[in-house]
Amino acid sequence: MLLFTIPTLSWSQSQQIATITAKELHELIDQQEIELIDVRNTDEFVFAFIDGAKSLPLPLVTGQQVKPRGKKVVVYCKSGKRGAKATQALKEQNPEIEVLNLQGGITEWIKADLPTKTISKQVPIMRQVQIIVGCLILLGLLLSHFVSSYFLLLPLCMGSGLLMAGFTGWCGMAELLNWVHAALP
Repeated sequence: MLLFTIPTLSWSQSQQIATITAKELHELIDQQEIELIDVRNTDEFVFAFIDGAKSLPLPLVTGQQVKPRGKKVVVYCKSGKRGAKATQALKEQNPEIEVLNLQGGITEWIKADLPTKTISKQVPIMRQVQIIVGCLILLGLLLSHFVSSYFLLLPLCMGSGLLMAGFTGWCGMAELLNWVHAALP
């Protein structure tokens, strides 16, 4: 029995997504001819974003949220995948809007040595979770080899936590880190 299906993007759908390069976007920004939307999560946005971009995480992207006022709309994410989804969603909701996806996302923007703004130098929470979980799994494996096999419980717990976070969308370690960051001066 199949418990869930993975949506696929057909070739014809991917051809409908208009893109723009980082250099072309930089020229349009200088001419103020676009509305720029960052569809990454807020913790990614504060780490690095393109000046003038509006933060609108992908789950919140709707035709009501995006009002281009006669301008082209350019969306971007980290690598271009979420941007493509947002572009497609906006085109389906309002075919009249001219929507472009930044090729390669902000990663390509940074590679092109174009300027970004930063609100916080803090590493995004999910990357902090990945670093901590990776270290704890490695530590548990090393301790189980050199000290006691009971330390295999540590990687087991970390893996279970990641699995739960993936299925539910709630990450206890991320919540704990957010609480710690809020408590620190």
